[in-house]
Amino acid sequence: MDAPDTVTVYIQNSKFSDSTLAINGHFKFRGTTPYPMRVLFSAEKSNKKRSFWLENGGIRIRGKYDKIDKLKVVGGENQAMQNILDKKSKPIVDEIEAIAEIFINGTDDIPDKDSLLARNKELSNQLKKIEMRFIEEHPNALESVILLSSLKRTWSRSKVASLYSNLDGKIKESNYGMELARFLDLPENPEVGENYVDFESLTTEGKKISISQLLGELTLIDFWASWCVPCREENPNLVKLHDRYSKNGLKIISVSLDRDKQKWLTAIEKDSLTWDHLNDLKYPDGDAIFIYNISEIPDNILIDSKGKILARSLRSDTLVNTMKALFERED
Repeated sequence: MDAPDTVTVYIQNSKFSDSTLAINGHFKFRGTTPYPMRVLFSAEKSNKKRSFWLENGGIRIRGKYDKIDKLKVVGGENQAMQNILDKKSKPIVDEIEAIAEIFINGTDDIPDKDSLLARNKELSNQLKKIEMRFIEEHPNALESVILLSSLKRTWSRSKVASLYSNLDGKIKESNYGMELARFLDLPENPEVGENYVDFESLTTEGKKISISQLLGELTLIDFWASWCVPCREENPNLVKLHDRYSKNGLKIISVSLDRDKQKWLTAIEKDSLTWDHLNDLKYPDGDAIFIYNISEIPDNILIDSKGKILARSLRSDTLVNTMKALFERED
């Protein structure tokens, strides 16, 4: 790997982390793993990453320091499956990235903007077909369940369930397979007019509690995170609403997507959020995120005293006007 003379390189996922020095582009990791796991390779002073399968046996990583996301990895059978999928997807992914680069570096006056967006949608559909076909053709590959898990919130629940049902039994019994099964067992995203779905999470003190234990006459469940700029900009609005209507029965329950507990707690204090706060520190795999299909934040759900969802994704003036209509209406 072409790199600075000495640089720290990392392999990690949510449950595992290791690092070593790369000297003149050469490095070694040593050890064993109890089971194959997907990890990310990264390097000091680079924001690019490359996923690969960490499994027992020899693994070779080659490429350039400034193109870490394009590193070539040769390893065991699971890596071979990932390489097959990468090869099939590469032409489409490269074109999607090229279009994205145009929008990132361009201006509001991008030539053929509509045609580029249409092409991007077409490419996304082609990629989806390749991914589905791969899962169907390789039911005994861990790569299939990883792929299915990563796309479970963008595909329909019925399609995910159908693809999952065809996976090999041993794949279903893997950690990745069992996590996907847990997702499929959760209730589907309730819509406005339907009853909310209860879930458990942790308080700031680490106590497990259910949403049903916290509901008021009118409850706003707010999904946010300390790192989410629009969320932090919306917080003063929530503070004003809470100050104004909490005496009339309004309850706010904030559910954070933070993984760093201290940053979460610091943001609560800094923004003066004096209501109930929950976070299971499992993002992006928390039950609440799956149940309510939280893909963007801020997001929220407004629930009445009978548990019916009155509205979803209320922000700024729309949220203020909704609260005003509910609490200040004439009898």
